[in-house]
Amino acid sequence: MANLSSRPLTPFTILRGAVVPLLFVAFWQALSSSGLINPVVLPSPVAVVVRWWAYLLPSEAYDPAQSGWFLWALSGEMLTDAWSSLYRVVLGFAVGAGLALPLGLVMGTSERAYGLMDPLLQ
Repeated sequence: MANLSSRPLTPFTILRGAVVPLLFVAFWQALSSSGLINPVVLPSPVAVVVRWWAYLLPSEAYDPAQSGWFLWALSGEMLTDAWSSLYRVVLGFAVGAGLALPLGLVMGTSERAYGLMDPLLQ
């Protein structure tokens, strides 16, 4: 068996690796375009890219009198939404770890606690 890291990277290997993701996106687009799925529930990939692009673009024209270019470039909705998403992820991780760590310690030190909690966690 050949070592994967020693195999040359050819256009064919890149294309072969992209087949499944491309088929998935094509199937998603076909499903969305057919009307079988509500676009509010599952928008098409094209709609997702268009919305993503709109999120990246600032809503107002650049005015150097108001602020610098960097602040203008980051004034779109994407940054605000990204920060709120990051906040939810970090908060969820903190809550999960805050509950799981003490529970794991108790289950690891007490056979009775392990016997009571293991069926629930499995």
